[in-house]
Amino acid sequence: MAYSGASYFATDVSWEVQRTNHFEVLITELTTASEKIRLAVESVRIPSISLQTTELRHGNETVKVATSPSFDGGDVVMKDAVGEDLELAFYNWFTQVYDPETGLMGNASDYKKVMRLVQYSPNGQTSRTWKCVGCFPTSFVPGDLSYANPDKKLISSTISVDRCFPER
Repeated sequence: MAYSGASYFATDVSWEVQRTNHFEVLITELTTASEKIRLAVESVRIPSISLQTTELRHGNETVKVATSPSFDGGDVVMKDAVGEDLELAFYNWFTQVYDPETGLMGNASDYKKVMRLVQYSPNGQTSRTWKCVGCFPTSFVPGDLSYANPDKKLISSTISVDRCFPER
């Protein structure tokens, strides 16, 4: 087969490149905040999966086997909106985990949510979903204010994830 260049990227729909800016984040069971967050997310990282290993010895030989899967959540960054008060909506979820006003921790059954990261093709017809289970915020950063820069205000949070897998 001869070298054919990159024309198949433009002529074969199977090779349409997935864009990094065609996505949504859906957090179920957050009632009123879920739609606000879906519209405001600026960036998110698909959780990575890693395994630890342990060694098994027999005689003079050692083999390694996989143990203890771990899912690394990551940051969600959202654009704040004045009229929707996304800052308060996300903060309310964080206070279900830990309420700084009372000093009390919440119940996991109340604050752990299901989060879906949905990627779309450029025309919106094809989607790929990652289902993240047992999600909750472990940090809440309401953003920076500055007279020197009239940029958008961003809210960020680190999300803990129990499990994450493709849902096709």
